[in-house]
Amino acid sequence: MTWQVGIGGTIEMLFERASESLSPAEMEKAAGMGDSALRMIDQLRCTLEGIGCLVRSDIENSKAGAGWRCGSLQGDDVPELLFLASNVLDTAGGLLRISSDAELRARSMQVGIAEGADGSSAATTERP
Repeated sequence: MTWQVGIGGTIEMLFERASESLSPAEMEKAAGMGDSALRMIDQLRCTLEGIGCLVRSDIENSKAGAGWRCGSLQGDDVPELLFLASNVLDTAGGLLRISSDAELRARSMQVGIAEGADGSSAATTERP
């Protein structure tokens, strides 16, 4: 697997290395990280939408000849906001990928436990 540089890629790499030693309960917890990632994405969406409304209001006020601005996001603040948004989305993407992988691994662990509990296989595959 190839990881991207950044927070998301770093946490994916760490998960990949640690995943072999995780218990089924720990894998289930990792599978739940997708919910946190979705909350992060929604929070960022709401924040950016609010900032967009402030910027639009500033533009409309400027066109109307009003000399005041309603937002404090000016000049050098814009790139920093965009870098923050990029980092949040990178982190959330890494969490979602880990969550998906962990969910598959947790299911696989559960199937393995179910198969070993009574000595029989829960699913058999016959080949012709």
